[in-house]
Amino acid sequence: MRLSTVDLQKRLNPDKPKGLPIALTVLIALLAGAVFIFALAPYGIWPLALVSPAILYALLMPDMSGKRAFLIGQAYGTGLWCVGAFWLYTSIHVYGDTPAWLALIMIALMGLGMGLFHGFLALVFNRMVGRQPLSFAALWILQEWLKTWLFTGFPWLFVGYAFTEQYWLSSLAPVAGVFAVSFVAVLLAASLVELLRRVADI
Repeated sequence: MRLSTVDLQKRLNPDKPKGLPIALTVLIALLAGAVFIFALAPYGIWPLALVSPAILYALLMPDMSGKRAFLIGQAYGTGLWCVGAFWLYTSIHVYGDTPAWLALIMIALMGLGMGLFHGFLALVFNRMVGRQPLSFAALWILQEWLKTWLFTGFPWLFVGYAFTEQYWLSSLAPVAGVFAVSFVAVLLAASLVELLRRVADI
């Protein structure tokens, strides 16, 4: 039986599993989204606004199915909104006189729903031929913009909001708005990941 060159290469160099186990990847994505809130006021740890999207970018870089990419993005978005918008629990439970258990379920459902934005971001990014920082940043801004008007609008937790006191970046806001700040920040974050990947390959 004759082996083709491709078959021979596969036997000599068997494929290794790419990326982390899906459960661990989803957990990391969930936590990466959850910590973003600490980049905003009153905490003001603005480097987390770079670290958080950078982690999502890194998790999406290995070859994977669209379903896996969507789950990673969905987990990131769910973590982002369940923690970042948890103040809604006070409005629903304390002022709305809703039972605590029901308020928590409502927050979880809201997080899952808003997580769809990052889920589809990840899915589209995964399907792109050229997965690189520029396309990632462009898709990020697209999903932020969609959140300003889709379903009546939910324009919270934008990356650009973390840089209001960082004049090296916030100076873009009067000229091009918060989306420009978000775009540059996410582009920088993804580019740093790409640089580290290139260095690791040397």
